[in-house]
Amino acid sequence: MLKTGAGSYSTRQYVYLLISLILLIAAITTGFISWQSNKFKKTEMLANEYHHSTMLNCARIKEEAWHILSHAYELLAQGEPAKQWIYGDHFNLSISFFIIKEKIDTIKALQRRHNHQEYANTLKNADNILSRLLVVKENVDFAEAADVDEISKKLHQLDTFIDQLQRLHTIAYKALMSNLLLERPQALRNIFLFLFSLG
Repeated sequence: MLKTGAGSYSTRQYVYLLISLILLIAAITTGFISWQSNKFKKTEMLANEYHHSTMLNCARIKEEAWHILSHAYELLAQGEPAKQWIYGDHFNLSISFFIIKEKIDTIKALQRRHNHQEYANTLKNADNILSRLLVVKENVDFAEAADVDEISKKLHQLDTFIDQLQRLHTIAYKALMSNLLLERPQALRNIFLFLFSLG
């Protein structure tokens, strides 16, 4: 009876140890999966909320800048007074500048939130050009033909910096998404290999 009792006690200890081991493995596996999931979510957030959002805002700025230029050149080519391209039937320069400023302010807010300094100088250059554009816009002589040339020059400068910023964020976005596509299957394989090694 004593041997049986001792044997039963040993068996119970073995069962408890086995259950503890299973729980430990489950906890480690769950922790690893949770860590990988959080890592992927942070990467996706950076790619979408920062890089992709910046790309879209840059595209909108470029679109509005070329909208201004094309409208101005069209009227001037037709011999219309320069003043008419400020407030046309289907065009309002103030609204266009408001859109551009709003989008640049959005990009600046994203930059402050994520603080990636490799984009700071390009964004600062674009913001400086916008500040000069806004000063020219408020000038009482804005409607003169010479000012059309000045606006055109500064809009082209703005487009250059915004295009550069857009390309930089596009490169970063594609790199992050490519890494995600590679890392997700690899993470799954690592989990299976870990579980297999335990068996």
